Amino acid sequence: MAIPDEEYILKTTSACAGCPSSLILRYVTKAAGPDTVLVIPACCTSVIQGVYPTTAMNIPVYNVAFASAAAVGSGMSEAFRAAG
Repeated sequence: MAIPDEEYILKTTSACAGCPSSLILRYVTKAAGPDTVLVIPACCTSVIQGVYPTTAMNIPVYNVAFASAAAVGSGMSEAFRAAG
């Protein structure tokens, strides 16, 4: 299986030089595909995306409080399932 050409994490990230997190996120989103929605708790990944309107993410991103990330992801999953 080949790695898709489509990029969901653009080259304009605010990551520190040499940060493996942005590279990992790039390949995970390529594997997950275009219907991916990121739920990001307070961490370095919330910095990688940059400042709106020049975000480095080419998919929907929700920044949430650390303690609520699992609940938000679970609720979004149920909502997507109900919507079809």
